[in-house]
Amino acid sequence: MTAMLPAMPPSLPDMEHDDSSCSDTETVLCTPTTGSWDPTLTYRPSPLKKKHQSAEWPRPSINKPTHDDGLALKYQQAVDRMAVQIDQFLRQHAQRHASALKKRHGVTSSMDGWPALDTIFPPCDTHMCDLADDTLPSAYHDLPTWLGDSRLPSRQSQRLHPPSPVDKKNTRLILSLQKLARKHNQTKRQWKHQLHQTRQLADQDRRQWQARYRAEVSAKTEAEEVVECMRLEMEHMMDELQHLKQKQHVVNDDGQTSDRPDVAALEAKLAMAEKRAAENDLRVAVLEQRLKKQVQLQQQIATPGPSPSPSDADAALVDEPALPDAAENASDPTPDDHDDHSDSSMPTNPPSDDVSVIQALEQAIRDRDLELAKRRDQEEKKQKAWQQERQVERQTLAKEKAAWQDHLGQELDKAKQIWLVQSSRDMRTLEGDKAELEAHVDRLEGLVAFHEAQWHELHVTCKRSEQQYIHQQVQFERADKAAKETIVNLEQRIIGLEAETVKLYGKNLKFANQLIAYD
Repeated sequence: MTAMLPAMPPSLPDMEHDDSSCSDTETVLCTPTTGSWDPTLTYRPSPLKKKHQSAEWPRPSINKPTHDDGLALKYQQAVDRMAVQIDQFLRQHAQRHASALKKRHGVTSSMDGWPALDTIFPPCDTHMCDLADDTLPSAYHDLPTWLGDSRLPSRQSQRLHPPSPVDKKNTRLILSLQKLARKHNQTKRQWKHQLHQTRQLADQDRRQWQARYRAEVSAKTEAEEVVECMRLEMEHMMDELQHLKQKQHVVNDDGQTSDRPDVAALEAKLAMAEKRAAENDLRVAVLEQRLKKQVQLQQQIATPGPSPSPSDADAALVDEPALPDAAENASDPTPDDHDDHSDSSMPTNPPSDDVSVIQALEQAIRDRDLELAKRRDQEEKKQKAWQQERQVERQTLAKEKAAWQDHLGQELDKAKQIWLVQSSRDMRTLEGDKAELEAHVDRLEGLVAFHEAQWHELHVTCKRSEQQYIHQQVQFERADKAAKETIVNLEQRIIGLEAETVKLYGKNLKFANQLIAYD
């Protein structure tokens, strides 16, 4: 500190080295204090030295960001500017102190006009700007509680010696440094809190994105399952369609080959009619045979020669009714049976006259011919009626069969068309749903890819922020260490200046007494 002070004029004694005429004892006695002053009694070791020593110890690196590079740069610039301006302040203080001594105005300071300290720490930023001169001792009394110990004179010396402007500036500088440290700590805490909140938000966002990703994956799986179910259902519908087509072919074949109950009844009736026709044909054949026998008998009678005996004629007449009649019932006798019975009941007495016998035979033959003609007419009528009835039944059966085939064909065609329309509609609906599901799945895949990219970007940003924070933390620790070293150096300078001020104050009092003695 002595190297920074300018050389004193030769008219005044050296302030650093007392002359022989003035000893330390006289200086102390001339100083208006209640006792001998010892810097070790008033100024305790500065706590900043301990802080400086603790700052020099190796500290574990904390991987937690505090602030960005801009704040770190501003903080470093502010500390450097403060150190430069403090050095300027000390140099100007030394120069003005030397000029004041040259002018013999006592130890006064013109530091009130120095703008550097106001530039760094304006009066409105300190607690000392509102204090009056009479309240400065209380501020000096409260200052040790801020700094951790006392570096100021005792209360007794404060009462005897009010603080000078230099002390005010020093106090203001210390308070400003303490306020700057508090602001720095507060900013550090705020940045730590913001970093903690940012990390919590990043973790929360990461959890939310992971939950959304899982939800999207589950939705994609469900959509794939739905598409698979729809595909299986469409395959099942196609199988049903093929089965219905085969069933339709089988029904058509069955309709052409199978017999319905009414068709079976008509065919049974037709078989019965054919049986009756066969029986009628048999009856006609029997009647024709009987007719032939009667014609032969008549011819035998008409030809000359031995006439047949009545017994032979009666036997022939008796044998004729013995022919079977399949069409008539046994309980209902026919006219032939009555005739045969009447003939058989006739007496077998030989006729008295052949003419009467021949006439009777001719009459019987004529009656039989008439009866046969009538029966033939009846049989022909019955045959025609039966054929007409059979033809009508066949036509009716054919019409009914055609009508049933047309009806069943129309019903099958209608059911087929309806089923085809429904199937095509369902197919279109399923295809539309499938397209929508595929579009939804594509959109979900796009969202998943976007979320994954965003989450990856957020993760990379978080890592980059952590790296920046670690770098800024290292820079901040370096700046903090440099600031603590600067504060320690400034504190040492302040202590030296205070000691020099007290020393110069004693010497000034000594010089004042000498001047009074000279006068």
